[in-house]
Amino acid sequence: MARLKAVCGIFLITLLLWEFFGLFIFKNQYNWRHRYQFCTRDARRQIDDGLWTYRPNANLNLAAVYGFPFGTPWLEYNCELETNQFGLTKTNSSRRDSYDLLVLGDSFTEGQGGCPWLTTESTANLGFSVLNGGLHGTGLVEFANMEGYLAARTEIRDVLILAISNDFFRAPDSSWIEKAKPCLVGGLCDERNLWWSFDGEFTRANLERVGRDRVAQRYEADAPSAKLLSLSEQLAWHSMSARLISTYIRLGVKRVASQSKNEENEAKFESNMAALQSLREKFPHLRLVLIPQRDEVGLLGGKNRKTRLVESRLGADNIPYERCELSTSDFMFIDGHPNRKGYDKLWRCAFEGYAPGAAKRSTASVENGSPRLARRG
Repeated sequence: MARLKAVCGIFLITLLLWEFFGLFIFKNQYNWRHRYQFCTRDARRQIDDGLWTYRPNANLNLAAVYGFPFGTPWLEYNCELETNQFGLTKTNSSRRDSYDLLVLGDSFTEGQGGCPWLTTESTANLGFSVLNGGLHGTGLVEFANMEGYLAARTEIRDVLILAISNDFFRAPDSSWIEKAKPCLVGGLCDERNLWWSFDGEFTRANLERVGRDRVAQRYEADAPSAKLLSLSEQLAWHSMSARLISTYIRLGVKRVASQSKNEENEAKFESNMAALQSLREKFPHLRLVLIPQRDEVGLLGGKNRKTRLVESRLGADNIPYERCELSTSDFMFIDGHPNRKGYDKLWRCAFEGYAPGAAKRSTASVENGSPRLARRG
C-alpha cells in the first residue's frame, strides 16, 4: 500500500509539473468553432461567382469574439477598415490610372486579427504606388480573378503574392455573400452565418455582450455530441495533456477524412497552381512569399502537410518563392491570424530591399527581431 501511494504521489507531482510547464508552451491549435465574427452592416458586395469586395469608399468595422461553453467570452480583435474605390483596403494611392504593385493575398494580407497593416500610412513612404488586393478566405484562383477585375479598370505593373498553404486548396466562391444577405444586410442572423452584421457602436462592452448572446444561442441549440466536442476543445485549451491527446485524435480524423477528399483537394490544388502560372506569365517579375500558419510555429509546430505539398510542387515546377518566418509571439492570443508585431514582420518581408519590377530582392536577416526571409528556387 505504501508503495502504491508513493507511485501515485510521483505520478500526481509529475502530472502537475507537466501541466505547469505546459502553460508556457504556445497553444498553436485552431479554435475556429469558438470564434464569433461581427461586421458593419452591408459591408460586402458580390462581383461575380468567383469574386467579391467590400463596399467601396467606406469606413467599416470587423471584430471577433471567442467563447467556450464555460467562462466569459472575450473580444479577440476589433479592427477598422477604410476602403478605396474598388472596395479594397485603402493604400497610399487612391484614384490612379496605374499602380506599380498589386499585393494579392487572403486574410493575412487584408489584416484580420492584428488589424490592417498594408494601408495608407504604412505605404506612404515606399516611393511607389501600392494596391492591396487582400481579402479573407480567398485562394490563388481568386487572386487571379481579382487581378483581372482590377486590370480592366486600371494598369497593374507588377504583382506580389503573400500566401499561406491553405490558399492553394481553396475553390473560388462568393455566393455566400448573396446567401447571407438577410444577415449581412437585413440583420436576420443565425448560426448558419459566419459573419453577423452589427448596427451598434463597435466597443468592447457592446461586442462582448452580443458575443455572449451568440455563444448562449449556439450551445443551447447544439446537439449533445456537439456540446461534448466543445467541452473537450475547451479542456484542450486549458490542459497540456488534453491538448496532446486531442491533437493525436484530430490528426487521425484528418488522415481518414483526407483519404476521401483527395480527389477534390487535388482538383482545387491544380486549379490554384494553374492560376499562379497564369499570373507568372503575365508578370515575369512576380514574387511569391509563403507565410507560416499558427499550427506551424512553436515547439509543437512544424510545416503541415499542405505546406509540404505546396513547396514540393513549387520546387518541381521551378517556381521561385520565399518564406517569411514568424514565431509564436507574432500571433494573436487564440485567433489564427498574426498580431500587430507579426504584421510588422510581414511588412518587412514584403517591402524591405524591394522595388516592383526587380528580378530579385535582398534577403532580410533575423537580427534584432527582423524576419528571416529565405529564397527558394
